[in-house]
Amino acid sequence: MNHSFNFSQHPTRILIINLHSLRNAGDAALAQVAIQQLVDNFPGSCVTLSMNEPESHLGEESKVGSFLYWMHTPSDAGGMQWRYVAMFQLLLSSLWAVITYRLFSRPCFFGLTQDQKKSLQVYFEADLVASAPGNFMYSSGRAGLTFLIVAYTMAYAMLAGKPLYLFPQSIGPLRRVQDQKLVKWILNRARLVMVRELVSLKEIQKVGVINSHCRLVPDLAFTFQGKLVEETKAWLQTFGVDIEQDQPLLGFTVINWGAQTAQSEIQKRYEDALFTAANYFLETMKGKVIFFPQVCSSTLANDDRIPTRRVVERIREKGGQVVFIEQLTTPELLKTAYGLMDVFIGTRMHSNIFALSGGVPVVAIAYRYKTQGIMQMMGLENWVIDIEQITGEALVAKLTSLWQERHIIRQHIQARVADLAQEAEQAGAYIASDFASLSRH
Repeated sequence: MNHSFNFSQHPTRILIINLHSLRNAGDAALAQVAIQQLVDNFPGSCVTLSMNEPESHLGEESKVGSFLYWMHTPSDAGGMQWRYVAMFQLLLSSLWAVITYRLFSRPCFFGLTQDQKKSLQVYFEADLVASAPGNFMYSSGRAGLTFLIVAYTMAYAMLAGKPLYLFPQSIGPLRRVQDQKLVKWILNRARLVMVRELVSLKEIQKVGVINSHCRLVPDLAFTFQGKLVEETKAWLQTFGVDIEQDQPLLGFTVINWGAQTAQSEIQKRYEDALFTAANYFLETMKGKVIFFPQVCSSTLANDDRIPTRRVVERIREKGGQVVFIEQLTTPELLKTAYGLMDVFIGTRMHSNIFALSGGVPVVAIAYRYKTQGIMQMMGLENWVIDIEQITGEALVAKLTSLWQERHIIRQHIQARVADLAQEAEQAGAYIASDFASLSRH
């Protein structure tokens, strides 16, 4: 049964899915930009957020727990553990709800709490569903369970007869045949697929996704606006950073990659490299090093402050002038603060985009190929190091070259960022244009 609406009769009801946690500054920035673009292009619209950590959102938009929210919970070890009984029950109940909705225009729920019913009801009430910008469609783990639930989250919109749009994504690597087939099935049925790097576009083309409704659109974070410079300087001053007096400044973001991948040796070599590069900068450039909290997660494996503490403690033992900002702060402050650095070494991709948006030369440490893709779009692929190949010597070499060429690189960055930001601003308009064509039929 097809469901059609006269969209002039009510505000457009938009559901944004695959939102993770706004304790991640990059996710928070992307969410803000995506919501704003939809509101700008759908005047008077009503936006609802489906989130893995709904408690992290304090804005005015309505929010519900996502499928993942109901299916896993924090473990004692600091990661996440699956709730298999809850998962099985929710999958069965959601399928019955969507079947009854398509047959009778009214979903029938069984065995669900009121909050779980709301998590499904928002699909049926939506006029369109937009998958949030991000990086969640890739093969991971032994069974790939997270990938399957993310795929189901998107497929459910189409099972409910709703048009599905994907804001700029990183997609892949897709190592399993079943993952490739699932991505092909979903993306070929979506109304519009936006990917944020050429490598992602090639990945989906390789698995058979048709080109007609795919677009290469830069990451939305290039359009994100930070705080005023003077306000940010005052904020940094509270941590003992004087922008005028403490030159030169090197900013860092760190990730707990070993805890996320169970590869402790990689994490140790990575932290050793950061320690070596920070000490080199302090001893050679006589400046100050600042470590920022890009992600302050409720799960230990995703909390950047844990590995950062280890690196900072080692630097302080040698008497290095280092600042570690541990408190959770806003992405607006971080974005402007990164732009006040002289150079930046970033592992979190959006910390690199924030710094680049401020014209700051960056050495990017890549833990997924999204980082290489973004730096390639910037024409800065020579300034990327793979986290699995990193050494102190290699990182110092990159930092030294970056410092020597920083003035030329800064000019290049400023010109390129303006172009990418202009392209990224069109994402919401692309969705609105396609949706308008649907409503005319």
